[in-house]
Amino acid sequence: MVNETIPSLRPRVIGEVVSGTKKFSKWMYYRLPNGWISPAPAHPLEQAKRVERGQKPLKQYGQFEYDPFEIDANGQRWNVRDEPYRMIFQKGGETEFPVDQVIAFRWHLRPPYQEATFPQLEGVFWETYECPDCEQAVFTSLSKGYAPQDMISHLRLGHGWSRAEVAEYAREVGISFKRARKTHEPAPVEVKTLEAERSEKFRCECGWAPLKDAKRPDVSLRWHKKNCEVAPAGGVPKEE
Repeated sequence: MVNETIPSLRPRVIGEVVSGTKKFSKWMYYRLPNGWISPAPAHPLEQAKRVERGQKPLKQYGQFEYDPFEIDANGQRWNVRDEPYRMIFQKGGETEFPVDQVIAFRWHLRPPYQEATFPQLEGVFWETYECPDCEQAVFTSLSKGYAPQDMISHLRLGHGWSRAEVAEYAREVGISFKRARKTHEPAPVEVKTLEAERSEKFRCECGWAPLKDAKRPDVSLRWHKKNCEVAPAGGVPKEE
């Protein structure tokens, strides 16, 4: 059943449709670097600036005035400020929206228009939790465990729930607080160690010896013997 509270892309208008007389700047839709779709000014200079910043103009969905009395693709009055995405939906652009934007706008729970569908959501996992104390707070995540954690933080900070109350509510509704973690087991790597060559001429009585390529092996041995409990003091041969 279609939810009558959700607006339609083809609303029934009573009376004559009259466009506004005041001219506003032209706008259009852009794809942002993160993939999200956003309306913004369509002036050529503005387009050039946005292209430099990695945004892509979606010219196939046309331009429109940022006007509360604009006319949409069906010739009906359109308040762009209240429904900035109506034009792209009317022209079949709902598949342009990435999954994370659909989730962030909660369109997976309540589509912006009766005719809107999002095939990009097919096969995508998400979980949604609604706050039991208020209707406004809805928490959705594309990874298991994050949405309930956000809701619990909201209950604790926003509504003053105690840990015991949260735990009892979680048991009643069957909430799991375990977050999904991606684990990767690296392949075992064989580590080969090579015994560095030592200078036998400057080997200490304890068995230690400086590296063969040391610049001053005699100095290295002298410093070693100061702290060595086996070797007697002195007796360090000079470097030839």
